[in-house]
Amino acid sequence: VNRIRELPQNSKIVATHTDSPD
Repeated sequence: VNRIRELPQNSKIVATHTDSPD
């Protein structure tokens, strides 16, 4: 989770993946 904190842009990508059932 440290990487997501350093890169806020990555957090958005991760959130999208979590929303998708894929």
